[in-house]
Amino acid sequence: MFETGHKKFDLEKIKNEVKKLQGGENGLYKEIDELEIYLRKQNKLLEAKKQQISKASRQINDLISLIQDKIILIRSLKSQIDWMHNRLLYKVYSRTIGLLKIFRR
Repeated sequence: MFETGHKKFDLEKIKNEVKKLQGGENGLYKEIDELEIYLRKQNKLLEAKKQQISKASRQINDLISLIQDKIILIRSLKSQIDWMHNRLLYKVYSRTIGLLKIFRR
Protein backbone atom coordinates (compact mmCIF):
# COMPACT_ATOMS: atom_id res chain seq x y z
CA MET A 1 0.00 0.00 0.00
CA PHE A 2 1.32 3.40 -0.92
CA GLU A 3 0.05 6.61 0.60
CA THR A 4 0.31 10.17 -0.58
CA GLY A 5 -1.29 12.88 1.40
CA HIS A 6 -5.00 12.11 1.23
CA LYS A 7 -5.05 9.06 -1.08
CA LYS A 8 -3.99 5.47 -0.66
CA PHE A 9 -2.79 3.46 -3.63
CA ASP A 10 -2.51 -0.31 -3.76
CA LEU A 11 0.58 -0.85 -5.91
CA GLU A 12 -0.21 -4.54 -6.53
CA LYS A 13 -3.68 -3.67 -7.72
CA ILE A 14 -2.28 -1.00 -10.03
CA LYS A 15 0.35 -3.42 -11.38
CA ASN A 16 -2.35 -6.03 -12.03
CA GLU A 17 -4.51 -3.49 -13.84
CA VAL A 18 -1.55 -2.41 -15.98
CA LYS A 19 -0.82 -6.07 -16.82
CA LYS A 20 -4.48 -6.61 -17.74
CA LEU A 21 -4.41 -3.56 -19.98
CA GLN A 22 -1.18 -4.69 -21.62
CA GLY A 23 -2.58 -8.19 -22.04
CA GLY A 24 -5.74 -6.72 -23.50
CA GLU A 25 -3.67 -4.64 -25.87
CA ASN A 26 -1.67 -7.69 -26.93
CA GLY A 27 -4.94 -9.57 -27.31
CA LEU A 28 -6.25 -6.81 -29.56
CA TYR A 29 -3.11 -6.93 -31.70
CA LYS A 30 -3.44 -10.69 -31.95
CA GLU A 31 -7.12 -10.37 -32.88
CA ILE A 32 -6.28 -7.76 -35.51
CA ASP A 33 -3.60 -10.06 -36.96
CA GLU A 34 -6.06 -12.96 -37.04
CA LEU A 35 -8.67 -10.79 -38.74
CA GLU A 36 -6.12 -9.65 -41.29
CA ILE A 37 -5.17 -13.26 -42.06
CA TYR A 38 -8.85 -14.20 -42.32
CA LEU A 39 -9.56 -11.28 -44.67
CA ARG A 40 -6.59 -12.20 -46.87
CA LYS A 41 -7.88 -15.77 -47.14
CA GLN A 42 -11.37 -14.52 -47.94
CA ASN A 43 -9.94 -12.18 -50.58
CA LYS A 44 -8.07 -15.09 -52.19
CA LEU A 45 -11.27 -17.15 -52.19
CA LEU A 46 -13.16 -14.22 -53.70
CA GLU A 47 -10.56 -13.85 -56.45
CA ALA A 48 -10.80 -17.58 -57.19
CA LYS A 49 -14.60 -17.31 -57.40
CA LYS A 50 -14.28 -14.31 -59.73
CA GLN A 51 -11.99 -16.34 -62.00
CA GLN A 52 -14.44 -19.25 -61.98
CA ILE A 53 -17.31 -16.93 -62.86
CA SER A 54 -15.26 -15.33 -65.62
CA LYS A 55 -14.37 -18.74 -67.06
CA ALA A 56 -18.00 -19.89 -66.85
CA SER A 57 -19.11 -16.67 -68.55
CA ARG A 58 -16.68 -17.26 -71.42
CA GLN A 59 -17.91 -20.84 -71.76
CA ILE A 60 -21.53 -19.66 -71.82
CA ASN A 61 -20.70 -17.10 -74.50
CA ASP A 62 -18.94 -19.81 -76.52
CA LEU A 63 -22.02 -22.03 -76.21
CA ILE A 64 -24.29 -19.19 -77.29
CA SER A 65 -22.11 -18.62 -80.37
CA LEU A 66 -22.15 -22.33 -81.14
CA ILE A 67 -25.94 -22.48 -80.81
CA GLN A 68 -26.30 -19.43 -83.07
CA ASP A 69 -24.06 -21.11 -85.65
CA LYS A 70 -26.18 -24.27 -85.44
CA ILE A 71 -29.37 -22.24 -85.91
CA ILE A 72 -27.91 -20.65 -89.03
CA LEU A 73 -26.88 -24.09 -90.32
CA ILE A 74 -30.35 -25.54 -89.61
CA ARG A 75 -32.02 -22.64 -91.44
CA SER A 76 -29.71 -23.15 -94.39
CA LEU A 77 -30.43 -26.88 -94.46
CA LYS A 78 -34.16 -26.22 -94.18
CA SER A 79 -34.12 -23.88 -97.15
CA GLN A 80 -32.08 -26.44 -99.14
CA ILE A 81 -34.56 -29.17 -98.21
CA ASP A 82 -37.47 -26.92 -99.18
CA TRP A 83 -35.79 -26.16 -102.50
CA MET A 84 -35.10 -29.86 -103.14
CA HIS A 85 -38.66 -30.77 -102.16
CA ASN A 86 -40.09 -28.18 -104.55
CA ARG A 87 -37.65 -29.28 -107.24
CA LEU A 88 -38.62 -32.93 -106.71
CA LEU A 89 -42.30 -32.10 -107.03
CA TYR A 90 -41.55 -30.18 -110.22
CA LYS A 91 -39.55 -33.13 -111.63
CA VAL A 92 -42.28 -35.63 -110.74
CA TYR A 93 -44.88 -33.34 -112.28
CA SER A 94 -42.77 -32.79 -115.42
CA ARG A 95 -42.08 -36.49 -115.89
CA THR A 96 -45.72 -37.37 -115.29
CA ILE A 97 -46.78 -34.85 -117.92
CA GLY A 98 -44.05 -36.17 -120.22
CA LEU A 99 -45.22 -39.76 -119.74
CA LEU A 100 -48.82 -38.77 -120.30
CA LYS A 101 -47.84 -37.12 -123.56
CA ILE A 102 -45.96 -40.24 -124.63
CA PHE A 103 -48.87 -42.55 -123.80
CA ARG A 104 -51.37 -40.30 -125.53
CA ARG A 105 -49.59 -40.63 -128.83
